[in-house]
Amino acid sequence: MNSKPAIGDHVEFAGNAAIGACTGRVERIYETFDPDHPFRKVPFDAAKTSVLIRVDQVPNKWPYDGRDTFAPRISEIEPVPARPVNRRAAS
Repeated sequence: MNSKPAIGDHVEFAGNAAIGACTGRVERIYETFDPDHPFRKVPFDAAKTSVLIRVDQVPNKWPYDGRDTFAPRISEIEPVPARPVNRRAAS
């Protein structure tokens, strides 16, 4: 993902050596600050900005015992496509 997600967006993480593939919702966006000027935000960069994700279901490969959240970089997540509504099933 190259753009900043919104709080509540449903996203997916493909997985890596430590964490299995999973989906979840964005709960927080961690802004990146200039290390020389701690109160100055730096321009948005998906490779450096992290988000807090609350997973829908903890994957098999999961290093965070007792927690269902983790903070990948925005460049490591993708939006989950919205499912079309089945109008027949709803009526």
